[in-house]
Amino acid sequence: MNTNLKFSLAKMTGLIMIIMLAITSNAQPGADQGNGPGTGIHRGGNRGDSTKMDRKEKPFLKIPELTKEQEKKIKQTGLKFRKEAKNFRNQIAEKRAHLKTLSEADKANQVEIEKTIDELTAIQGQLMKKKSQMEQEIRSMLTDDQRLFFDRHKGEKNKKGPGRKMGKGKKHGSRGPGPMGEEGPMK
Repeated sequence: MNTNLKFSLAKMTGLIMIIMLAITSNAQPGADQGNGPGTGIHRGGNRGDSTKMDRKEKPFLKIPELTKEQEKKIKQTGLKFRKEAKNFRNQIAEKRAHLKTLSEADKANQVEIEKTIDELTAIQGQLMKKKSQMEQEIRSMLTDDQRLFFDRHKGEKNKKGPGRKMGKGKKHGSRGPGPMGEEGPMK
């Protein structure tokens, strides 16, 4: 009887180890993300071999049947926008840092906080207008079919789906049920 107990314990230990292995392999970061088929205009493939600038140009260059001339003009327009946008994004970062400093002061000056918020939103508005101008400039270079494709896919770079990495951020692990009652992933 003692041998049966030892045999059962050995089977139980083996079963527990298999379950633990299955759980930990599913909990590995990125196990369900990465180079899958994806959705939209960014499909599969390893992005590690392209430069940052190439990745930013890809959404526009995935437009079907672009001529070399269209491709050249779109690249130039995108480069011009990225240069202008960089300046706006730097200003936005500075305003956010200043806003944080004002907000966290021992004696916060509400008038100064609101003034900084107004300045921040004004810069964000300028950036949005520049982006809209760039998109309209690109649309003007396209045929009707290409324009339909562009309009349908231009915002998809930020969407999440199968094969896409989930965004940058702090990994806090599971903090209990989410808004729909499901458990969050363990990281």
